[in-house]
Amino acid sequence: WETTKNHPIAEPAFLSLTVWSLEQLIYIGGLLKDDVSELSEYLEVLTYSINEQLWDEEYCIYFPKNLSNG
Repeated sequence: WETTKNHPIAEPAFLSLTVWSLEQLIYIGGLLKDDVSELSEYLEVLTYSINEQLWDEEYCIYFPKNLSNG
């Protein structure tokens, strides 16, 4: 999670870059025949959390969320 002025913020742009990076690490790990199960699990949890907490059905967009006040 990204932090701004000591207020934790879940920022969709930052998190989407994190998701993309994890996907690429998993791909490279697969090519190298490494165990990527931990990365895959983290990616699954992160993706689920982003969709559950940041997606707004009404506007059909991901919004940042201030984690200090819910």
